[in-house]
Amino acid sequence: RAQDLDHPPSLALAHLCSGLLHLLLGRDTATARNHGIAMDALTEVRRFYDGFVDLLIEQDPSAALAWAEKLKTDSAWLTVGSGVGQASYMLVQAQTLAGAGQAGMGLQVIDRAMTWIEETGVRTLEAAVWRTRGELLLALTPSSSPKGGGENEESEACFLHALEVARDQGARWLELRAAVSLARLWQAQGRRDQARELLAPIYNWFTEGFDAVDLVEAKALLAELA
Repeated sequence: RAQDLDHPPSLALAHLCSGLLHLLLGRDTATARNHGIAMDALTEVRRFYDGFVDLLIEQDPSAALAWAEKLKTDSAWLTVGSGVGQASYMLVQAQTLAGAGQAGMGLQVIDRAMTWIEETGVRTLEAAVWRTRGELLLALTPSSSPKGGGENEESEACFLHALEVARDQGARWLELRAAVSLARLWQAQGRRDQARELLAPIYNWFTEGFDAVDLVEAKALLAELA
């Protein structure tokens, strides 16, 4: 529709929403990058989306540290979009930092996202932020730590809170993701029955989209827990 209107600001926003959706939910980096390239070509409005364009195009770990430094020194991108946009930007950035072996820096970014959510009251991605915080904390847990040790208690609390938020919002997809994260933690702790009882009814609620990566992973995890 934005293409039919020949309206660059609408087209840029459509590409931004599509790119972030593919990146955050589909984990489809190639399609997300294509949307970023399309935004980059819209020179008359590109300057309003600098941070987001860079985020969609440069999804490799080598760019992650540069993004983190930019977040500290350049706050211009904060004026773009709503709280949903800010949270999605920081979610992707934190995940990329974790992939670059910088979970500690990713955690700092997620804490900024949590602060932003509390300040704005825009809670669309709150469950995703809490789940990501739990995953980052797990990534910082020493491999020598006992699977049921106290180091994982904070991660478990994050996953449980993500579940609560997603359920309160009726956000089934985010509920599924939080349940998978928590079930994996419980599986590692030997709590297999509890993990299966948590995940199975959430997975069984879905009636379509079974080729989507999150549902494929949930099904595989349930098979491991059976």
